[in-house]
Amino acid sequence: MSGHTVYSCYQLTIPATLDANQHSCIAKTGSTYAYKSVGAAASVVHVEQFLSPDHKIWCELSTTPGVQQTWCGYGGANPGAGPQHSGTLHPNGQVSLCQPSRGPNSICMQNWNPAAPVLPPGSSDELYRYRCSSQTGAITCIVTSGPGKGKGFTITDAGVTKVG
Repeated sequence: MSGHTVYSCYQLTIPATLDANQHSCIAKTGSTYAYKSVGAAASVVHVEQFLSPDHKIWCELSTTPGVQQTWCGYGGANPGAGPQHSGTLHPNGQVSLCQPSRGPNSICMQNWNPAAPVLPPGSSDELYRYRCSSQTGAITCIVTSGPGKGKGFTITDAGVTKVG
């Protein structure tokens, strides 16, 4: 354009502030060109941990060599704060659920990262062969390739259920 080299599209990912992420492509607006948001593509990020929009679900896509699993838990690290439940997804599609009784000592997790970035509703996190998608009040994680493709779980305040 006018003798200058330009990128036709760009993606900006800010792990600490996912809602500031941008993905734009150049488009003609009248007689000029400008970058315009391309919507759905802006909603995919690649982070190891995130919180649901209400901060009640914490997910981690493991980067430990040889592990490569996805885990999400509901209820925080303090078992006295209320019921907890969690789901773990393995590359072969196997899902392990933790849904203990709703007593005061119910424990499905011991750690929690309140500083993890929030994954906005309608956004997805993709890492390894996993995709976790954020909806209002729920996170769904699935395997995207290999023998476990399409299998996973959905976690909400009510519990964890297998999908696929």
